[in-house]
Amino acid sequence: LDADGGDILFKDAGSLIGFLSMASSNLNLTNNASNGDIIFTGNDGGSSVTALTLDMSDAGSAYFNNKVGIGTTSPAYKLHQSGTGLQRFQIDSTDNNANGSGIYLRVLNSGSVVSQSTVTIDNAGNLKFFTGTSSEAERLRILGDGNVVIGGTAALGGAKLSIDHSGAAII
Repeated sequence: LDADGGDILFKDAGSLIGFLSMASSNLNLTNNASNGDIIFTGNDGGSSVTALTLDMSDAGSAYFNNKVGIGTTSPAYKLHQSGTGLQRFQIDSTDNNANGSGIYLRVLNSGSVVSQSTVTIDNAGNLKFFTGTSSEAERLRILGDGNVVIGGTAALGGAKLSIDHSGAAII
């Protein structure tokens, strides 16, 4: 198909439903329907699969049917990053929020949370660990200066390691 630099239009009963176009060196695929998704499907051993859905009613959120590989073509898990040297995932809190950013982990049973944990870093450089079942509580904190606090939020008496059990223990 040679559109000679023009757009390729998809119409249904004369109404535009989508199109392919070139802008600079970019190929654009557009669904013209308001909130209409873009869905990538295929044939996997005789069965139809939806590999990827771009949800236009949610600003283009991407939903993958199975695994995502970053730096690998054979991911072993739902999200698998592979490469040489130090490997990192970056999560930014862009508003200098005191709570910072973090990772939230859950264990579910029939859709209900039975266990949860969060690891966060705040804007003071404190790395905080929260755990719980129906709700979470902070259990461990590594302060920005390297001191470690268990069961509290501040080093007791300036100790390098503080264990706060109702304020009773300092190591």
